[in-house]
Amino acid sequence: MREILKCILWAIVFGAVEVIRALHGLAYGGLLLLKQNVPFFHLSDLVMVLGLGNPYVNVSCLTDIVGSMLSLFVFQFLFGTRIYRHFCAASVYYFSRCPHRLSWFLKEAAILLLFSFLYPLGKAAGAAGMIALNHQLVINLPSLLLLGGYVLLYGLWLFATTLAINLLSIKWASGVGFAITVGFQIFALSSLILWSPKGPLSLADELYAERNLRLLKLDPISHLVFGWHESIVTSVNDAISSFNSYTLGGAPSLGVPLYISILLCAVICALLIIVGGYIIERHELIITNIETGGR
Repeated sequence: MREILKCILWAIVFGAVEVIRALHGLAYGGLLLLKQNVPFFHLSDLVMVLGLGNPYVNVSCLTDIVGSMLSLFVFQFLFGTRIYRHFCAASVYYFSRCPHRLSWFLKEAAILLLFSFLYPLGKAAGAAGMIALNHQLVINLPSLLLLGGYVLLYGLWLFATTLAINLLSIKWASGVGFAITVGFQIFALSSLILWSPKGPLSLADELYAERNLRLLKLDPISHLVFGWHESIVTSVNDAISSFNSYTLGGAPSLGVPLYISILLCAVICALLIIVGGYIIERHELIITNIETGGR
């Protein structure tokens, strides 16, 4: 219960903070600031802000994304050694009596998946609560569908990255797992600058625009940016377009439906679970003391 409360409280705080940044022009060029002359906000607008908005690729907007992704790094820090710590204890007290390691791992992974979905849902609740203090919040079907997509995509991303940290920690050490996984995300985020208007992979380059767009789709962080997606549901697509109309022109468009990015994350999660089951079945922590170098 304590872990669930910790997960939800951190999520609510970060959700409120991200909306405050957007409202007061501290992120995404003050996107919501442009709408403060109306007495209401749509829930879809908040979801788009939490989903990294629709950034124009430059240093300033990438800095905004780093600020928003800080909340994801906090989750990975909080739960990045959860399975690893339980594995250390189980190696001594549990596995000697119960040989069913795979079922133990699947149970631990399921709990981590629950936390991973609660976190983006908590962020949305914090964002909605902050807006509701001074504005009317409009909730309609497209907003709820977009919220569902946000919870699925970001929940699966958090699960994949946090599970990866745990597995790397089991194989090597807890600090190594966090450093590799977070370092990879920062590298992928920083790489987006390559697609800036003056970058070597600029989408404004008519000769190589199609090739450069294909390369952009290979950057995993690009699949987290809601404003760069489209939807097969017309009303949801209209909600995305409405939000994007408040942003600067020139932002990329992946041309990828949101559900494709969700499926890609789901496949990565499934592969990590398979790899994790293999590691848990074969790794002996008592024989290989990864924290002390075998001493």
